[in-house]
Formats: sequence, C-alpha cells, structure tokens
Amino acid sequence: MHSPASSRRFASLLIGRQGTVVSILRNGTLALIALEGESGELPGGVRRWSVHWDDLQIDSGVNGPEKAVVQPQHPVQAGDVDHGS
Repeated sequence: MHSPASSRRFASLLIGRQGTVVSILRNGTLALIALEGESGELPGGVRRWSVHWDDLQIDSGVNGPEKAVVQPQHPVQAGDVDHGS
C-alpha cells in the first residue's frame, strides 16, 4: 500500500512471502528485502524488493537477521524496528 509503484504492481504475488531485511533505503522509510526461495518461484524471478515499513510484518530475531513478511494487514512502524544502531 505504501511501497514504491514497482513493488505495488506485484503486491498480490509478494503478500505473505518471507525474506530478510538486507538494507535500509530512503532515509529509513523503505526496507530492501531479499525474498526466500528459488528465482523461478519468485515474482518476475526478482529476489530483492524495496518495501515500505508499513507494508511489513517484522520478526526480529535476537541472534539473527530481521525476518520480514510482506503483509499490509499487520503494519509495523519504522520506529518499532531496531536497525542495529
């Protein structure tokens, strides 16, 4: 819903997919997500997508990278996520 148009175009294929937050973009408003799975099963064969924080559900592991699920129904505010600072 808040993500860039290039990501929103594939929203129905991205919702529910899991991945890892690999970078923070646009002054912290977007997360670059590396989706899990083989390229043949990913939308357009693309592994990395820029997604707005409000369009993610974040599972922040204590000893691992932040896992993200593209899920607009469960928004998370950027301030709710520890970016490793």
